[in-house]
Amino acid sequence: MLSDLAPMTLTQLTAADLNRCAVWEIRGLTDATAEIWPAPNQVLTEAEPRVFVAATDFVFADGSTAVGFCSPSDPSGLDYTQPVVFLGDAQIPLWVEPTPSRAEVEATWRRHGKSISEVFPIGFACHVPVDGKALSGVIRFEDLSLDR
Repeated sequence: MLSDLAPMTLTQLTAADLNRCAVWEIRGLTDATAEIWPAPNQVLTEAEPRVFVAATDFVFADGSTAVGFCSPSDPSGLDYTQPVVFLGDAQIPLWVEPTPSRAEVEATWRRHGKSISEVFPIGFACHVPVDGKALSGVIRFEDLSLDR
């Protein structure tokens, strides 16, 4: 029940929270200070002025899977969808600014027991449609705009 879920920060969101509520509204100016609230939305629209994150499934190059979230209302690029993967209790953002180096990205995944070739390309599919369309696609290592 949504009324059982309390607002929190985006960094406190867990896979279990997404299982209980697939859509969360972001309220605030920055991800660091914004609160997120459970939202009753079962569908989203690009015309919506509010910002949401929604449960998303990820499939790594090695066939393993993870859950996470993205902001699907503007699917024009990673800088808008800002996908995040959960591995255990860790949130791993697939889009960060400033852009990390290749070595930093490799180190992040290595800490979680994966090489870049086991991770990328990553398939993803958001659980919540936007304007009646499912958001899905592939994230390639080069999509991260890394300094290679």
